[in-house]
Amino acid sequence: MYNTISFKKKMLATAVASVAAGMSGIVLAQQDTQLEEVMVTGIRASVIQSMDTKRNAVGVVDAISAEDIGKMPDTNLAESLQRITGLSINRSDGEGSRVTARGIGAELNMVTLNGRVMPAVANSDAGDSATRAFDFANLASESVFGVEVYKTGRADVATGGLGATINIKTLRPLEAGERATVGVKAIQDETVRSGAGAEITPEASGLFSWVNDDDTFGVALSGSYQRRDSSNANNFVNNWTTEAWTADTTDNFVNGGDGVVINNAPAVDQLWSRPSDLRYEVQDNKRERSNVQAVVQFKPVDQLTATLDYTFSELDRTSDRAQQSVWFNQDAISELTFDNGAVKTPILYREQYFNRVGRGTDSNPFTQPNDVWKDVSFAGSQLNSLTQNNSVGLNLAYDVNEQLKFGLDYHRSSAENLSTIADMGLNANIVTSEFVDWSKEMPLMSVTFDDCYERVRGTDAGVETHRYVNGNCNGVIDGGDVSGAMTNNLRSNTRTEIDQIQLFGEYKFNGSGFFENAGIKFGFEQRKDINTSRASGDNRQGVGNWDGVDPSLFPDQYFESRDFGKDFPDYGSTTNSDLWFTGVDANIFKLIEAAEFINSQGNNSADFYGFVNGKVQWNNIYATNRTIEEESTSFYGQFHSNFDIAGLESNLLVGLRYEETDVSSSSLVNEPVILWWESDNDWSVQLSPEKTLQYKTGSYDYLLPNLDFDITFFDSLKLRASLSETIGRPSYVDLRPDVGLGNLLNRGANAGDPGLKPMESFNTDISAEWYYTDDSYLSVGYFRKDVDGFIGTQIFKENAYGLRDVRLGDLAVNSGIPQTNEADLHAYVLANSAPAYISSNGRWVRADDNDPLLIWNVNKPVNDKSAVIDGIEFAAQHWFGDSGFGVQANYTMVDSDIGYDNLVTGGQFAMTGLSDTANVVAFYDKDALQIRIAYNWRDSFLESRTVGSGNEPEYVEDYAQIDLSIGYEINDNLTLTAEGINITGENYRTHGRSKAQLLSLEDLGARYQVGLRYTF
Repeated sequence: MYNTISFKKKMLATAVASVAAGMSGIVLAQQDTQLEEVMVTGIRASVIQSMDTKRNAVGVVDAISAEDIGKMPDTNLAESLQRITGLSINRSDGEGSRVTARGIGAELNMVTLNGRVMPAVANSDAGDSATRAFDFANLASESVFGVEVYKTGRADVATGGLGATINIKTLRPLEAGERATVGVKAIQDETVRSGAGAEITPEASGLFSWVNDDDTFGVALSGSYQRRDSSNANNFVNNWTTEAWTADTTDNFVNGGDGVVINNAPAVDQLWSRPSDLRYEVQDNKRERSNVQAVVQFKPVDQLTATLDYTFSELDRTSDRAQQSVWFNQDAISELTFDNGAVKTPILYREQYFNRVGRGTDSNPFTQPNDVWKDVSFAGSQLNSLTQNNSVGLNLAYDVNEQLKFGLDYHRSSAENLSTIADMGLNANIVTSEFVDWSKEMPLMSVTFDDCYERVRGTDAGVETHRYVNGNCNGVIDGGDVSGAMTNNLRSNTRTEIDQIQLFGEYKFNGSGFFENAGIKFGFEQRKDINTSRASGDNRQGVGNWDGVDPSLFPDQYFESRDFGKDFPDYGSTTNSDLWFTGVDANIFKLIEAAEFINSQGNNSADFYGFVNGKVQWNNIYATNRTIEEESTSFYGQFHSNFDIAGLESNLLVGLRYEETDVSSSSLVNEPVILWWESDNDWSVQLSPEKTLQYKTGSYDYLLPNLDFDITFFDSLKLRASLSETIGRPSYVDLRPDVGLGNLLNRGANAGDPGLKPMESFNTDISAEWYYTDDSYLSVGYFRKDVDGFIGTQIFKENAYGLRDVRLGDLAVNSGIPQTNEADLHAYVLANSAPAYISSNGRWVRADDNDPLLIWNVNKPVNDKSAVIDGIEFAAQHWFGDSGFGVQANYTMVDSDIGYDNLVTGGQFAMTGLSDTANVVAFYDKDALQIRIAYNWRDSFLESRTVGSGNEPEYVEDYAQIDLSIGYEINDNLTLTAEGINITGENYRTHGRSKAQLLSLEDLGARYQVGLRYTF
């Protein structure tokens, strides 16, 4: 669309000038003009401006430009960025969140705001939420003027973007002139379940820009508010365990293998996998996002421009979760039917409990031939997460004369997240068998049960205390069958602060020939990053314990029936199955009150424990209390020349950046002093009430050169070649100085190393771009990244905190627990997993000084890997004359010389995040109507090498999404908009070593928005 708008400033020229100035990341000075111009807006103007940015840049740069003031192409910046060649995104709640560039994950890409490095934290994690990956869900798009993506390294761009540097540009009043816009939207999310959220939620935004008559003073204000309700329906497995099949494997199944049915069994020594559990989970989310930005610009003289700006964003989220799950025990397997995969996977899985051998010893009342011990589990939790970002900055740009310019930029920015989770697990100890059909895309969960079975409770002395029926004898799983189990109260508080000052200058040569249009940029930067992360550890409290107590202790009115199958509407065949069963939902806060009352009576001390002052609440202990400080100093110089070679326009850019960084890492640790062994792999840690400081340091320095050259043939064909070196810093977690304990069964632990070096990449880019009209082009490019120092992991066998192994101690040995090997020890505990065997207080045993030291498998990060990532990028943009129709398309192929081998167990290194991507966007922009339909596809890729507690892979399956937006200009000021995101309701699925090994399946839906936008 073309709107004739009169201003004191030349709007289009100013916009183009700001883009060119943005190539350095910081605006130096503004050129004042007193002309009028035609302002081109709409889709066509936006994509042409983005194309011009790509064409005029030195080096490989892509861009997205606003269609009009306060109107980016997509409602989410990450969704816009995925349209750029070589970029792909991760999604959270069906919305774009983090960006992968050319196969390099979000942690290793730099995000800047007007050239300033932005801090980042995770939005909703009550664990360790420290991250370097910026989450674009925090930032509304209404105040964004454009986004630039630097795919090659440059001396004048801040270091840290191993894959790319993404610079977000916001509005400046002396550029925009007098403008204002107001918009409102109504949002409908199809994932919202009945009664779980509002059917329609609001969004409002506004932007105001004003300058005085002399163009020497300007103010810009922008703000937005969005409320979004959504639901996540997720079907997932915590972990798959892979091992070699042996002739004795079935001996570990029920009754020593007697009566076990094995169909299509693996061959001896062939790998097979078994699941840890299967869960259906529904999470109802209420999210509010607020953004505010204020900018003041002052230009007292033509040579000096001062800009003071403040940016604030807040993301407030509450999520209520309900879950139904079955947990599997290898010794209870009664039937397996395997597929024909290279790693055999059971597609039909059954466990039998009612007729299994009893547990315990002959003197213990738990030993009964038909004792029903297995449970179907339910859980409820509430997550509260608040993320805030603050940034205040000052920029001074001074033009000494036409040749020499200086600038200063300072900002202090912070990102902080506070998350809490209140979680309660519940058990219905009535299960006689469990069955899962893994042959379906969404596995079918089924149980058989007996809720009219009498149970006996006793002590380790074998004295019967009381009997109770394990359910209410009505033949339906409901609240009368459910007992409390465990609660966990988790919280995290993570904050990242960045102080950055930049001094820079530019000198333009006054020469001829090669130096006629040449200049040099130079600068100094000092940056201090402080990441503080505090997170509670496992502080479980027993509210009935894993084996449960008399269900009648928990009032029935706090439960209601729930058919979880209805929350997966795309898999109706599952819910229609005769094997499906209806579970329960619970008011966990009322049940917590009930548990606190039961505990106060003092009659169930073995099952109700760990209370804090008689309450179910956080124990006020941060298991993680870490501070990472990085102080970086850098200097750079960069030479640029625009010249002719045999009459062909050419550009040369040569730069060198020196960067040195000092790292200090400290942790305040409540050191674990005693391990309580409860059953199987369930154990608790007693922490010291006193904190101990652990402190380590590290340092590194790098010289990072870059060279960019391009030459234009026939005024339309541009050839480019670029060489550069970039670095990507280790994650904050990898820099920790302390040891974090994991699973006692696997003796797993994790540690960091503040002496880790960044990953260093030598980058090569070669491309050709043909701009065959003023608004259309074709391009093809090859890129290669030779990365050294990739951070892998190694296992170091060592003791931690002087802890001792209770399972190998005298008390355990004297109690008849076999010590032959780990497998025998584990099998024994599985067969005797009720409490009250050894200690009189109803729990297992605690380690003491007579037990041997516990040797952990400590997983530590190391710089020990090299990898080559390369690929080819294709892009095209074409407008069909004045018809109003246009199209953009791109395709990226990415590969690496290191892949994951599914036939190898144990730790291995492989590149994560690598996948081919494709985008096709069709436009119509003519007169009053604008239409955009976008197709985005990402091929399957390896997401993780270490799922769960083992070295198991997680693959994200290929995903395609279609988005649609329509705008109709009612008049010169008022526009009606309609948008649809994921209009076909595509779902998100991940798996392990084969597709049969489901890890996660999210049943997603479309999101629609209708709005009005008024521009003054």
